[in-house]
Amino acid sequence: TSDERDEYQKLAGRYIQDALNRAIESSEYRVLRKDDQKKVFLERVIDRARDKSRDEMTRKLSAKGRKIEETKPKKVFDSNILLK
Repeated sequence: TSDERDEYQKLAGRYIQDALNRAIESSEYRVLRKDDQKKVFLERVIDRARDKSRDEMTRKLSAKGRKIEETKPKKVFDSNILLK
């Protein structure tokens, strides 16, 4: 529904903002010298944050008895430290 979509977008926005803040402060990011490396790193962080928010919405909807179509998350580097 549109309410669920809005909730997902707000949740994803919070996760992305938090993840980007952590990423920019991380030693992994600071050692990158080329802009294209930084861009790829941040894109992966964003993808991971979206995956996390999608997983949370999936759990919420499942708890309400709603069935949603599963999508396979993208495999990226281990950025779990950025998404505590």
